[in-house]
Amino acid sequence: MKRILIVVASLSPGNLHRSFLSGFERLKSCDVRTFMVPDQLHVRGTQKDKINRELLKVIDEFEPDFMIVVGGYWLDSEIMNKINCKTVSFQIDDPYSQKLNIFPRIPILFDLNFTTCLKFVAEYKRHGIECRYLPFGFSSDFNKTVKFENKNIDVSFIGTPFKMRQPFLQKISEMREKYGLKIVIAGANRDYYTIKNRVDFDEAAKIISRSKICVNFADQPDGFLGAKNRVPEIAGSRSLLLTQEFPERESYFDDSECVTFNTVEEMEEKIIYYLLHGDKIKKISENGYKKAKKTLESKILAKRIVEEIKK
Repeated sequence: MKRILIVVASLSPGNLHRSFLSGFERLKSCDVRTFMVPDQLHVRGTQKDKINRELLKVIDEFEPDFMIVVGGYWLDSEIMNKINCKTVSFQIDDPYSQKLNIFPRIPILFDLNFTTCLKFVAEYKRHGIECRYLPFGFSSDFNKTVKFENKNIDVSFIGTPFKMRQPFLQKISEMREKYGLKIVIAGANRDYYTIKNRVDFDEAAKIISRSKICVNFADQPDGFLGAKNRVPEIAGSRSLLLTQEFPERESYFDDSECVTFNTVEEMEEKIIYYLLHGDKIKKISENGYKKAKKTLESKILAKRIVEEIKK
């Protein structure tokens, strides 16, 4: 049985980290232990020394075959040289990581890296860094399904109102009165948000599962378009994924498994069209759910990581 140490930033609200860990915990062939390092970007000085001592103690006691780190932004060559097992990282990559001096400084420390950004694989190779593409996943432990007939939210979005998103979100808010829709927009203190605070993982999962249509935006603060962990979580909840187009989209779902948009007008038109055609929502949602269960469930992705490490 392989011993795996999983290092994550947080488990609450931390949906990404929680789902990632869940996949490994359900692998019967693995003995998994967790080490948590909150707020990794800001670990400094004595706090960093304390965390590193605790990490080395866990490694010494547990003797893992390999250590998998989500992020690992506080790490440096001094601590990594003291770790005597194979090291693997899971990086949420986009150009913003270069601005924060994460790439290539952090990935180069690891024996193997996985990136959520397909086009970044070539960037890793250019720096001589071993890397594989790995999509975001979801956990059926947390993302539950609700029958279409019992979904009582027409449209929802959970997330941050980055500048590019604001016209889209304002339009969704206007549609509540214009069409009499049940709308949930959660996660920020803005006038057009219906829930003006960040919701935790469990509440977010409930909102997604109860929504007929869930909107996904693919932008980062600097305008870069890429996948979000919302993508598999929405499909894994048997809700219709209405997503802004992004480069990796076809590695997740084809046009029979999700619906895409690029403009505010297109988003509004598709929301109204599909709400008027519930049978189409059910069909596309079911296709997306089957694809997510088959390829994006976190246990499947965890198994894929273990297989890659063994090569």
